[in-house]
Amino acid sequence: MNVARHVLPVTIALTVIGLSSFGCGTSMTSIEMEPLEFQAVQTADGLRVETMDPERLFESGSNAFDAGDFVEASRLFGLVADRFPDSAQGEPALFNLGLSRLRGGRPGEAVTAFRRYIDSFPPEPQDVLPRLRLIEALLDSGEWADAEAEIKVAIDAPGLTPASRLELEAGLTRSLRKQNRLQEALDASARAREIHDSHLTDPSMRANYSAAMAAFESGEIWHDLFVSIKLVLPKDRMEKDLTDKAAMFMKAQAEYMRTVRIGNIYWSSKAGVRIGQLYEEFYADIMNAEIPPGLSNDDLALYRAELRRQARPMLVKAVDLYERNMEVCRKFGAREEWFTEMKTRLARLKSLLAELE
Repeated sequence: MNVARHVLPVTIALTVIGLSSFGCGTSMTSIEMEPLEFQAVQTADGLRVETMDPERLFESGSNAFDAGDFVEASRLFGLVADRFPDSAQGEPALFNLGLSRLRGGRPGEAVTAFRRYIDSFPPEPQDVLPRLRLIEALLDSGEWADAEAEIKVAIDAPGLTPASRLELEAGLTRSLRKQNRLQEALDASARAREIHDSHLTDPSMRANYSAAMAAFESGEIWHDLFVSIKLVLPKDRMEKDLTDKAAMFMKAQAEYMRTVRIGNIYWSSKAGVRIGQLYEEFYADIMNAEIPPGLSNDDLALYRAELRRQARPMLVKAVDLYERNMEVCRKFGAREEWFTEMKTRLARLKSLLAELE
């Protein structure tokens, strides 16, 4: 995302003296210009003097943002917003300050900047972009209730595009899940899915981040329910638990697979990890199920061997899913750091499979 740029005439810091000759006389005109401010900045290379001109600072902040230097971009946009709030660059600088903090991994500080922007420059009702970025910062900060409140304000804005409405429903899905309001979260995810599937010809829906996020969050709900079910005796209870656990497994896997099909590479890579994790966890739950009482040592050894034999295909499936997911995601440009967890899990499972040979 590029920040906004404004180009205005540079303020000149001097007094201009003009001499005019008409006939025998001489006249003098004095024009007072705005003074330039200077600031000394300590850098790794020594002291640097900066000109406190809002246009130049804004341009430098934009360049830093585009280069991915969000710390420097935040500093420069902050200078404009604080020192020159009434300049032409003051309003966009304050918004860009929030963006720089958000992209730089400082969502709590981004919340402060976006709230200040909305208070200082109240947007028109149809201009939801400032509130969308505030909501994003709130979600990244884990401020679930505040995010929900802002979403409910923004979702009533006139003229929302499908992409904006989808982003709001996806954010609502996440905030509600984190507040353990699971049915409401599933309802919000269903609305997000309807928006996405009803506008597939809209270019903004291609590999849409919010659509994939909403599907992933639904998968997380079913996944958490799957994990919560333990296999315990007596036999009738264990059979019911196994049936319920399998149902949650299938629902979670379906939502994760939908996430992958949407095609957003970030969420696809995360969903791929989760699908493999489902098989891995199912194996662990079967192996840790309560053991019937009264078994001799020999019978217990046979019982455990039979459990391993029946559960082993789940490990094989998990390994296959992890490897295929890494291959596909690399093909489509996923960042290598996204695979850290997957590589760790893959190495552990391969080691376990080798022990079961």
